[in-house]
Amino acid sequence: MGRGPGAFLDGFAPARNEDMWSNAVYRKMFARSRPGACVATYSAAGVVRHGLSNAGFDVEKIPGFGRKKEMLRASRPGNWQPAARRNDEVIIIGAGLAGQYCAEALSRRNLPYRLID
Repeated sequence: MGRGPGAFLDGFAPARNEDMWSNAVYRKMFARSRPGACVATYSAAGVVRHGLSNAGFDVEKIPGFGRKKEMLRASRPGNWQPAARRNDEVIIIGAGLAGQYCAEALSRRNLPYRLID
């Protein structure tokens, strides 16, 4: 199971806070998560496990913390990959020391730039 960036769900028990544990919430979480992102919750309720799984997460029960015997960890399948780099020109505004440093760094990487002062 991937251990990428993640979030912790703390919405009390599903019986006490039904809106937090809805399928719509799980689907939105999945849609806004990058591959490899993790979610953890102290809730080990079957309805939570099934909801996360149905949304597309890989879900597993893990040992709990403190007085909790078990908890859930879910991750979005896949490994995070950076977005493809575009070869657009970089605009540097300001030709002071910082601007010159940026221009030099871009030149070393053969990246096009325009320096505006």
